Amino acid sequence: MAKKGTRLASLTVNNGSVVVYYHKGTTMKLPTGVTINKKKSKNGKFIEWDYKRQTLSADVEDFTSRHAILQKAIKQANDILEENAVNGIFLTGEELEQIITKHRTNKQVVRSAFVIDLYTQFHDDKKLDLQSNGNIISLKDYTSFFNILIDFEKVHATTLKIADIDISFLKKLHYWLKTKSPKSVETPDGIHHLKTKGNHGAKTLRKRFDIFKEFLKYLQVNKFIEDYEFLKEYVKKNLPNTTSTKVTLTVEEVYKLYDYDFDNERLNKIRQLFTFACLTGMRWGDLESFDSRFIQNRDTSPVYKKRAQKTANSSGAIVELPLCHTAIEILKQHDYSLKPLLFSNVKANEYVKEALKATGYFDEITNLVDKETGEYLRRYEAITMHKGRDTFITNLVNVTPLNELMKYTGHSKLTTLQKYIDQTRKVNHQYVNNTFIRPTESK
Repeated sequence: MAKKGTRLASLTVNNGSVVVYYHKGTTMKLPTGVTINKKKSKNGKFIEWDYKRQTLSADVEDFTSRHAILQKAIKQANDILEENAVNGIFLTGEELEQIITKHRTNKQVVRSAFVIDLYTQFHDDKKLDLQSNGNIISLKDYTSFFNILIDFEKVHATTLKIADIDISFLKKLHYWLKTKSPKSVETPDGIHHLKTKGNHGAKTLRKRFDIFKEFLKYLQVNKFIEDYEFLKEYVKKNLPNTTSTKVTLTVEEVYKLYDYDFDNERLNKIRQLFTFACLTGMRWGDLESFDSRFIQNRDTSPVYKKRAQKTANSSGAIVELPLCHTAIEILKQHDYSLKPLLFSNVKANEYVKEALKATGYFDEITNLVDKETGEYLRRYEAITMHKGRDTFITNLVNVTPLNELMKYTGHSKLTTLQKYIDQTRKVNHQYVNNTFIRPTESK
């Protein structure tokens, strides 16, 4: 509520232009950007102006949006007057106009800020956060989106500003990421080699736009934008969560692979590492950071109990994973260490495909399509190290209480766990018959 004696601003029409009017000592007539028809009635009043309510007539075209602009303008002026009046300061018309003009100028400067500069700050802040918590692995998604912004600007010969981030930009970015990118483009500064390959599927697109949402939230917190509802709505409408096709190994297939003896030491190493992933469900980061000191009851019922690398800074869930006989057998061969079996993540994924192909067990065609060729993939082509986690969860989900399985995997949400399940597996109808047995039938 305004302090007693505080004079407030009002809306009025000045030669067809709606202005914020205020007089104290000096007069302010600040344009709002809204205009009306200059036509007047017989009594000399503008026909599109409601003099009683001091706003547009309700039948004016685009009344709702234009009325909102006017209400925002008058509220800004009166908020400034009231805030100053509380401290005993009663502004003149000239002083009020100077404050509002300065605010508008600052806002225009913000809208002219370069997106790359702000994303650099965001990326640096995120890097410090992750480093301080010992979880730099997760930075790669933020870096990928950094590369997307850089490549987008080079390909489209533009320099993005905050004012450019709107629905039109989202559509252009979405379409660009869905199509295959060239390897390089010619720019005024020379040849630019793109890191963004394009051809993004639904899951990857969703991940990239989730990073974008996090960036816009950062901009909102730091007063660069008012909100990012337009992005939320766009993602909800155009990038819904979808169930992706999974390719996993049955328990029998895991052991067929494990028992296969390759003539190649490299493939024998990846055979053991991938089998271990299938029997434990560990992410790549957890395989790299595996530490046998966290194995409890090693000689009786060994359980690996350690905070998961990826979720250390979010849910903080501790994995409590029973290790089966074969998993322990693999560890014993290497003095309870996985380091002798490790390659880079890229090489490991490459060698897994090579090993699976060499066995001849995984040649069936799948419904997954190669982004480059458009051809359907064979099973061995669709399997990566991370499919070990999918395999582990899929093989246990129907025979293990879900609360127990979530402890094995370190998941805190059932919905997240369900994303790892291979829905292409045949439905086992025996669970119903084996559960609902009448007492007389069991005798």
